[in-house]
Amino acid sequence: MRYCFVERHKKAWPVRLMCKVLRVSPSAYYAWRKRPEPVRKQENNALIPRVREIHVQMRESYGSRRVADELRKRGVDCGRDRARTLMRLADIRVKQKKKFRVTTDSNHSLPVAPNLLDRQFDVSAPNRA
Repeated sequence: MRYCFVERHKKAWPVRLMCKVLRVSPSAYYAWRKRPEPVRKQENNALIPRVREIHVQMRESYGSRRVADELRKRGVDCGRDRARTLMRLADIRVKQKKKFRVTTDSNHSLPVAPNLLDRQFDVSAPNRA
């Protein structure tokens, strides 16, 4: 985390100064830069486009469980937690269903309009019942 900060801000501040403030040695920072990218991170970067593809194909409705199932169907060994991580890395969010809201209140004491048509829909002229 500290090394990433130094990496991001090295154009604005001297590396040695940031290392001193963050209490890390400059040699450790430079050693971190030379290390190869972890295998898991490489795999995740390769899987993110597939997760995005699933997300689009399934109309943005699949959560981490179903994304993991879909990846398994496509031959990728993936669990729910990893699917959740991949979705977070890809900045993918599932569309939330809107909560059902009751808009009619039939329990009131107001007068009810009379039923003028009484299911007799044939009328002689418009606005005549």
